Amino acid sequence: MSRKISSEFTPIERTYAMSVIGLVSFLLIALIENIKAPAEIFMPFLNPAYLWSILYLGIASSVIAF
Repeated sequence: MSRKISSEFTPIERTYAMSVIGLVSFLLIALIENIKAPAEIFMPFLNPAYLWSILYLGIASSVIAF
């Protein structure tokens, strides 16, 4: 699918779209799984190691790789 739309969209646009789709999908899943305590979804953000992991995956693995 990526090869098919590569003539219409830049790599940055495709990466952005994939990231947004992933964000929405996984956020919905997390909200459904934690329907009784939705505030628990944000608890891991208090851990610096978690934040570094998110930054690495978001910047190094997604943006730089594409």
